[in-house]
Amino acid sequence: MKLQAALRRRPLAIGVAAFFVMILGCWIMTNPPGSAPDEEAHHVKAVAAGGGDLVGAPDPQPFTAEQRKQLVVQSTRVFRVPGRLVDANYGCNRFMPQRPADCLRDGGRPGDLDRSTYVGTYPPFLYVPAGLAARAARDPFTAVYFARFVFGAIAAALLVRAALVLAGDDRSHGFALVGLVMATTPMALFLAGSLNISGLQITATLSFAAALIAASRVPDGLCAGWGWTAFAGAVAVLSRPEGIGWVVLCVILFVLLKREPDRGWYRRREALAIGAVLGAATVSIGGWQVVYGSSFGFGPSGLGVAARDVFGQSRLLVDQSVGVFGWLDTRLPTVVYLAWLAVIAGLVVGALIVGSWRSRASMVLLALGVMAAAIAIQGFVLGPARLSGQLIQARYVMPCALLLPLVAGEILTRRYRGSYALIPRVAVPLFSVAHVFALYTYARRNAVGRAGSRLLTGATWSPPGGWLPWAALAVVSLIAVGACALLDRRPLSPTALA
Repeated sequence: MKLQAALRRRPLAIGVAAFFVMILGCWIMTNPPGSAPDEEAHHVKAVAAGGGDLVGAPDPQPFTAEQRKQLVVQSTRVFRVPGRLVDANYGCNRFMPQRPADCLRDGGRPGDLDRSTYVGTYPPFLYVPAGLAARAARDPFTAVYFARFVFGAIAAALLVRAALVLAGDDRSHGFALVGLVMATTPMALFLAGSLNISGLQITATLSFAAALIAASRVPDGLCAGWGWTAFAGAVAVLSRPEGIGWVVLCVILFVLLKREPDRGWYRRREALAIGAVLGAATVSIGGWQVVYGSSFGFGPSGLGVAARDVFGQSRLLVDQSVGVFGWLDTRLPTVVYLAWLAVIAGLVVGALIVGSWRSRASMVLLALGVMAAAIAIQGFVLGPARLSGQLIQARYVMPCALLLPLVAGEILTRRYRGSYALIPRVAVPLFSVAHVFALYTYARRNAVGRAGSRLLTGATWSPPGGWLPWAALAVVSLIAVGACALLDRRPLSPTALA
């Protein structure tokens, strides 16, 4: 009965939430173990954290003074972990998209091994539950899937919450859902379905921002579901230190987007409780960074060079935000990137045209925040590419960059609430198809290689259960979101638009 009532009030939001869950499940299961950015390194970190080893030992390798400035050197630690859970030839087809993943070999061995990981000094808080799940496995590949499931379950819950809270209690917030779908790119779901802390930070930031956006619509908006809001913010903060900045940015957006002046919102018990949870998370991660974390190896003198590095690869960063999979070696057709960016550009331009000065300020703040964050990470953390050999990847700033379509969709919703309802009903299923196409593109690369064919019958590598059940789940996800879009065709009641 509750589901029926929810489908009557907000069918498109239910469809989006179901789609996120099912496609995220497909990403978790169809991506070969170790075939995501740094997944092998995160796997070692998680297994160690699940066994209670949060710190590890210093890497005994000798490094030069210049090398010690680099993040990968500063953050490298050695952990003693069970060989049965980590010993495999992950990445055997890395940077070879023409080769399928059939070269993977599970080489689990008895006894413990010393394994180094360049994410060794990352905050361990979110790795512990994933590591506990991984230690319940009997072999390395199953351990990766178990750990992914933990990260994926958290990400799915956050995205479901985001869809439901943006829709509110009626069906008149369609553009807000379009903004969420465009913000939750295939790359965001690929990372969320991987054993990679970036996926959790992206989905948590989106969920926290969605909760604050919905709360900004009414004076007492923070009262509803404050526990979920606090949880999303805490996950964003505990994932990596820059999460503190993303959460602060979301709070500023809340203040700018607040519809009705309410000077005492920060005194309410719910707001104080959210602040207390976020404060505890900030203290925890701040303390970890002070004791164990990496320090800035490079000073402000290299920011000019870092800016050139960032702007010189701006097109690549944009494409990565939409979807470049595997070890950033599997691209989508250009038309997918152009279509995604065209819709986001339409949302942003439309929001700038019809929004108030406060909402326009929020959009400008986000754009400036993305550029400043990218330059700061490249300059201070990674270092100028000519010195460190590292270029920033989009996933480091996606938590901030993906807020642009999310906020733009909300601004358009406020201007055209209940109007042009056909646009969300068409855009959401259409870009759900793009999500499934992205999933298929990467699945084909791993099953038969980029030049291969016959995914279902000619695959030389298959995920657990084979390809058929996951292909069926992807089709069901499209049917679900399409059916919910059709249900959304019924006229809104007058109270929904009040």
